[in-house]
Amino acid sequence: FWGTISPLIENLANLDTLDISSNGFMSSLPVEIGNINLTQILVDSNDFTGSLPGSIGNLVSLEELDVSSNGFSGTIPSEI
Repeated sequence: FWGTISPLIENLANLDTLDISSNGFMSSLPVEIGNINLTQILVDSNDFTGSLPGSIGNLVSLEELDVSSNGFSGTIPSEI
């Protein structure tokens, strides 16, 4: 798969794990990703760029975050 992640992802209220590893997703992660009660975000091996959204810090149940092998820049937000 390839493309971007829509901000409408926040409508997936029952989503527990986001695993889109090893695809061709690009652009940045939408801020709205922090509005879902995710326990895992696995977005490694894509073409994401930009910085990680601080809204990921809202995910109090987050147990695993894999953003390796992308083009993210900057520092990890203190909210995370």
